[in-house]
Parts: sequence; C-alpha cells; structure tokens
Amino acid sequence: MDLSLFRLSSFSPPFYLWHSHLGHVSASRLKFLAFVGVLGTLDNHDISYSSCYKLAKCSNLPFNESISSSLAPFDLVDFDVWGPSPLSTKDRSRYYVSFIDDFTHFTWIYLMKCRFDYLTILIKFSALVKTHHHFATIQTFRCDLGEKYTSNDFTTLFASNETIHLASCTNTPQHNGVVERKYHHLVETTR
Repeated sequence: MDLSLFRLSSFSPPFYLWHSHLGHVSASRLKFLAFVGVLGTLDNHDISYSSCYKLAKCSNLPFNESISSSLAPFDLVDFDVWGPSPLSTKDRSRYYVSFIDDFTHFTWIYLMKCRFDYLTILIKFSALVKTHHHFATIQTFRCDLGEKYTSNDFTTLFASNETIHLASCTNTPQHNGVVERKYHHLVETTR
C-alpha cells in the first residue's frame, strides 16, 4: 500500500481536508454537514471506500467473539485495574478498578490511590453484592493474568468464596473485551 495516501496537502480534495480537520468524522456526518452548507461547497468523494482510511481506523485485526455468556446477574463479573493516569483526582487517586456484570452490563467504578488497593475493594464489592442484591454471590470473576491477579491473597479470597477465576491469555486484552471496551468508552467520555 502506498503510505503517501495518508498524507494530506493543500492539493488534497477539500472533502478529505475537512475529514481530517474534524477529527476523522464519519463520511455520512461529513456529507450531512456539506449538504446543509456548513462547510461550503464540496465534491462528494466517498471516504468509506478509501482503503487507507479503513486501515487507519482499524485498531487491530478481528478477534473471535467470546462464547461465554451469563444467564443471571452476577453469574460472571468482568474486572480490571486501569492506570496510572497522568493526572490525579482531588484525593490523589490515579487508578481505578471497574466491575462489569456480564448479564446486565451494569458497571461499578472505584478510584484507587495505589494499584494494589484492588484487593480490599474486591472484598468490599463482594460484600456489597451480598448485602444489596438479596444475598447473591458472584459465581465467576473474569480478568487478565496480570501478576496482581495471581497472588496468594487473591487466589485464597476466591477459594474462600467458592468463586471461579476465569483468566484470559497473556497479552490478549481481547479476551477481556468487555472491560477493554468500557475503558475506551470511559476515556473517550472523559476527554
């Protein structure tokens, strides 16, 4: 593929220049803005057929869908720790842990000052589920195989609650896609 297609210059068609200036907005949105006259007169080039833009928007190759599914709330809870953030909150938190119920997709987010505070938050979250949801217990936790999730304290906690730890393969965040998509959503919303 010719990488010169990715570079824009003053000779590039205005449609592509506006597409770039507006943060790579979709072709349909750009066509609408041109139609209502906000962008002046533009020729309708079709961005969606340009292979370089398809390639540039692709973050990764397709990955097989997960075959696991839950039949009731708290059958499966996805979680992971995110951070450090370049900026801290008022109480100096730079990390957060998110818990996502696979059945309802309801999300709980807890801020943390230290990366390893997740264990105490995990215990509090399990207690919250039991007290606020009619003594429900979390059947399965799904997370990656990071070193923090393979410690003795972590495995002992799961063994004492008879909870299954479903771990994804190393260096494949796609296996924990629910949490990864939630991270993207949270970061984009925050921006």
